[in-house]
Amino acid sequence: MATDATFRSLLETTFTVRRLSPLHHAFSTPLLSVPNLKIHALRFGDILKGEVLRGIHVGPGNRNEGLIKLGTLHDCQWIPFWLDLHSTSTSNTSHEINQAEEDGRPTYSGIRVTLEYEKGTYTAILLRNSISIDTRDSEETHLPLLFIRMSTALQESLLEYLAVAFDTRTGAMQLSSRFICTALERLLENASDGGEEQLKEAAKDVRVTLGFTLPVALCLKTIDITIRKEDLIGFLTRGRKVSQFNRDDPNRSILKEKRRDDPDDVESPFMTALSIYLRDHLGLDINHKSVRILKIVCGAFVLSGEGKVKMFSSLTTSNTMGSSRIQRHSEVQAVTSLINQLLVGATSNLNGMSLPGNNLST
Repeated sequence: MATDATFRSLLETTFTVRRLSPLHHAFSTPLLSVPNLKIHALRFGDILKGEVLRGIHVGPGNRNEGLIKLGTLHDCQWIPFWLDLHSTSTSNTSHEINQAEEDGRPTYSGIRVTLEYEKGTYTAILLRNSISIDTRDSEETHLPLLFIRMSTALQESLLEYLAVAFDTRTGAMQLSSRFICTALERLLENASDGGEEQLKEAAKDVRVTLGFTLPVALCLKTIDITIRKEDLIGFLTRGRKVSQFNRDDPNRSILKEKRRDDPDDVESPFMTALSIYLRDHLGLDINHKSVRILKIVCGAFVLSGEGKVKMFSSLTTSNTMGSSRIQRHSEVQAVTSLINQLLVGATSNLNGMSLPGNNLST
């Protein structure tokens, strides 16, 4: 279940992802309530507009110049929303909200901050797992994952407001090679369950960007490798065969090479086949410690190591309602799966978070 507006706001937009420590507030004023969020929207809007409250200027000081370039602030909204990351439906009705309350689940799973300026609209989404413990009767609210699409001045203003108002810390999330590859492998695995056509529709062409910690040539910093969608099923088939017959092969994938002792490691047939292909045709060992996966682009998302995320809509005009429904299911599944993985990364070692932010496991 999800509000369609919230689900759509996550698509077709490049976000920077950050992690948040718990937000602290008074016991009597739960954060995820419409009246309370309206108060914070008014306060934050006044700060951005540089209003004077009780004779004290509450504007953002020396960052005014960056905010002035955005034009006039027309609207500032903090809106609670319900996003069920364990469902492939995007309908949201009062019955579903009431059912969530009866089941003891959080009535709301996040906050969408929308800033409408004269020259553009900017968004931040604070999110928690939809099956996490409800904190309505607590003095802190856990919203560990922050999607943010704002100018530098706006981002600094929002993070400062969150720190002052809720005593929360933020940290950048750097996405490791392992995380990026795992996200792709899970997408391909889920999409391939529906057959080759669904796989091609969901993943489309896959582009992998390799980087090197040590320069291998004077002018070579990165390599882009594109696998056409028609070849994906062949890579997956070969990778599965190799993994089945020789699971201890060091060429299995970058994931196993990096984390052989990880009990939660996933099968990685695509990266297994790709590593063998590059070794045989280019003499390039992507399992080498000096090689990193910097970025992956596919039909469902773009992930980069610097913490940039963009998720796409895979829906296309369809001649049949049934085909459109299948595509819709695949799209929601791909997006929710990726968000769940980001939530796991954001909540790992949260208590020990330091600034600048941690990266996900290498």
